Amino acid sequence: MVGRAGRTGQSNYGDSILITNDRSVALKIATRALESVQSCLSGNKRGLSRLVLEAVGISLATTETELLSYMKSTLLWQQN
Repeated sequence: MVGRAGRTGQSNYGDSILITNDRSVALKIATRALESVQSCLSGNKRGLSRLVLEAVGISLATTETELLSYMKSTLLWQQN
């Protein structure tokens, strides 16, 4: 499993680092098929509300246009 931490709105990219003592394990992990993922915002009304509140609360989105632009950058938007 890989995660990406960072400052919201500061970057579109992140790095993943895989550490292992066994090269064959690293190659197996890095070359296997990707698992299907689904946005944690889907089917969870609280998640979407929280996204909006946090975006407004940290001034990431101060207008309706900015909020829509931010929402378009989510996995949920891309999956729908």
